[in-house]
Amino acid sequence: MLARDPGRVAGKQAQSVLNAVLGIARACQTSLHHALETGAAPGAAQLANMGAAARATAAAESVVFAEPGVEWDGHLVTGPGCLDMYVAGLRLAEESAERGVAEAALGAFAATCESVRAALLRAHVAAMDVRSRVHKDVGALLDAATGPRDVLPRACRVLVVAVGRGDAAAAGSCCGLLSAVVQAGAGAAGAGQVSQTLQLPLAATIAQAKVRDATHVHTWLSTARTAAARTLTSIPGAASALLCCCKPQGIPAADGSGTRQLTDAAALAALQVLLHSLRWGPNLADSLAREGACQALLDAAETRNGPCALLALAALVRGLDGLRCSGSVPGDAGVAALNAPGRQLPFGQIGTLLQMAAADETCAAAACECLAALAELATPPQHALGDCPEVQQRPDLTADARLAVMRRILSHKGAAGLAPAEGPVPCVGSCDGVACIVAALLGAGAGSDAGQVVIRSGLGNIIAETVASMSSAVAQLSPRGVVAAVQALVALAGRDGLGARLLLTAGLVESLLSLISPAHLDNVQAWPEQLGGGEQGARVLVSAVCMLLSSPLSQPQGGADQGIQALNQLLLRHGAVRVAAGALQRLPPLDGAPTLGLITRLVLLSMAFVPQLIEGGGLEPDGLARFLAAPGQAPGVLMDALLVLSQAARVAKENYDALSRARLLPHLAGCLHHAEPGVRAKACNLLGNMCRHSPFFYPALHSEGLVAALVDLCGDGDPATRKFACFAVGNAGFHSAALYGELRRAVAPLVALLSDPDPKTRANAAGALGNLVRNSDALCGEIVSVGALDALVGLVQREEQLAAEGGVVDASSPLKVALFSLGNMCAYPACKRALETDAFRDLLQRLEVSPDPTTQKYARRVVGKLKGV
Repeated sequence: MLARDPGRVAGKQAQSVLNAVLGIARACQTSLHHALETGAAPGAAQLANMGAAARATAAAESVVFAEPGVEWDGHLVTGPGCLDMYVAGLRLAEESAERGVAEAALGAFAATCESVRAALLRAHVAAMDVRSRVHKDVGALLDAATGPRDVLPRACRVLVVAVGRGDAAAAGSCCGLLSAVVQAGAGAAGAGQVSQTLQLPLAATIAQAKVRDATHVHTWLSTARTAAARTLTSIPGAASALLCCCKPQGIPAADGSGTRQLTDAAALAALQVLLHSLRWGPNLADSLAREGACQALLDAAETRNGPCALLALAALVRGLDGLRCSGSVPGDAGVAALNAPGRQLPFGQIGTLLQMAAADETCAAAACECLAALAELATPPQHALGDCPEVQQRPDLTADARLAVMRRILSHKGAAGLAPAEGPVPCVGSCDGVACIVAALLGAGAGSDAGQVVIRSGLGNIIAETVASMSSAVAQLSPRGVVAAVQALVALAGRDGLGARLLLTAGLVESLLSLISPAHLDNVQAWPEQLGGGEQGARVLVSAVCMLLSSPLSQPQGGADQGIQALNQLLLRHGAVRVAAGALQRLPPLDGAPTLGLITRLVLLSMAFVPQLIEGGGLEPDGLARFLAAPGQAPGVLMDALLVLSQAARVAKENYDALSRARLLPHLAGCLHHAEPGVRAKACNLLGNMCRHSPFFYPALHSEGLVAALVDLCGDGDPATRKFACFAVGNAGFHSAALYGELRRAVAPLVALLSDPDPKTRANAAGALGNLVRNSDALCGEIVSVGALDALVGLVQREEQLAAEGGVVDASSPLKVALFSLGNMCAYPACKRALETDAFRDLLQRLEVSPDPTTQKYARRVVGKLKGV
């Protein structure tokens, strides 16, 4: 191998070395290509030379990429006829009875695949501008593997033959080839991309990452790995042969004389192929479990390749869990398939491995990932991860020594993570398993026995500090791990009085909001859905973060608590509603309850959040309006949306333009007729506030036919709906007489409500009647004919008596509102004549000397109008 030492090899020397090695490689390639063209079968020596040339090229490139100014001239995959040559060699391996030829053909192709991947990775590390060639080479390799050339099926068939005849060398070459193919796209990421884009999703690093690159790389990986899983499933015996290669004892010899060991590198390649195929093709899980894959992987977990074996076992378990939850595997058949009858899930064995591997972070992290997967499988279908007492009561998870190992994993500052086990693009963070276990243990509540164990161990605080500090440990949380960490914090925040204190941890609120920022959610969506990303992963993350942020706001102490006030200021400063409103636009309307709940609580807590709602797009057509329009929407979500919109309308008339752009009114008719009383009431309140500041929405209320619905709701059986319907009707007549024609029907229901048991409803009805004569005398005849004047006088008399008996007379009391409305009516002769009675004058004289100044003022106003002043 050539030394990788930039200090020894100058740029020109490095270029010369590379050119020489490439020349040799191309000569080997030309020789093989010529043999194929003339119909001559290449010999083992020629194929072996080709493999050696590929490896030498990779070694030369490792020197070159350390040197500035050295030109890179591509490598051996995209040369003329090159892939056809390798496929022909693979065909020879499949058909040839000569072991030497078979091994050499496989080795040449595998070495070239690995050379491509490694060279591309180094090219990016050296920041060389080779992206177009990167794409070309990886695309060519994947096309060969998954396209018409049938590389993967041929390799799998060769693997079956090799294992059947006990040929460890050929089997190892097959595993190496398959491993190179399933990781072919990894080199296109580059080390910086791996650490920033692919390995961890937290916004501190992700904001600068290129989403397109992440998507591109994962598309390549998904293509190769899905094809590998499909091939292993479709080629008879392929999955079993691969599993044999994973076993520590090796593969059986053809003559029955024992077993043949694979090298550690070949066994690792087999485990990596199994791992990635199970992740992208969970249908493999059932058949492999029935063939004893669990025990085989447990055995392999005690070898040097233990971390990869444990990750493969975790993928197997998650595959079974997915099949069970989807109904593909009935009942607990998947669980039973993991072990022989009568045996339990291997929590104990893996827990022991966790404890023994305390000094080996990679192995310990992989063991935690496996325990987390087992916890998911042990949880009944359709239940949350934490809803499983069997998991929470397991000493395998709660033993002090094992919790101590988990603390060390979370606190470790290294960045290697699980890459040594998974390969160049790790899809699981080393902290994922710990976060999932803590979330499971806290699932029964922080006050449960398991929850108390977690709290005493300090794991909850470490998770909070980890997320808050954006430490390097966070770079070892994948999207699924981040969600688990946040869910663990949700359980902790549910403890009495702890929620606000937890969220006031320095940096935590800022970090949580960065998780649901557009930049970060873009990258989560670029992450494979099978691994906790995609649109589903983004939705789960948004919901978990919003549940955590709103947790203390839902607790009884409310806004009066000092901690809540401090949290309120913190959320306001960091634009919580703006960020949440932006995230809300990404969610399907039936999935937005936690996010909308957070926005509702904050907007109700402080009007200062309303501008953030508008800035974040909450009043755009794809904002809150979608949640009103969705068929089958939950009443609670409808009520939250109506509350938020109502607050926006109530704050200022300047928000009316934004509310108009949201196109809400077509969706409000359904809310006014909703079976849930709370929805009807809040829809009325919203319409009342939309008419509060100006007649801006009067034409729309008329065109959508909403005035008639409001009038009808004044007689609704629900007290709150009646109250807010009166409020809306009153405001619909306050600014102009434009709607008086439609409001004529409201006079009689409003008169009836002057006797409603609720004082606020009585006040609203009295105010609405006054507004119906505020802008013209068009409804005076109706007012007089239905007895509205007598009813208002009677209301004033009753309220006067209540006040005399010690009742509260505030600014919005029915007494004052009714007096003010009577003053409006006195402006018109028809109403004035009906009020000129001795009994009413006596009532006014008493009210003019009332101890309440406002009552005096309103009484004198009526007296003045009756006198024509």
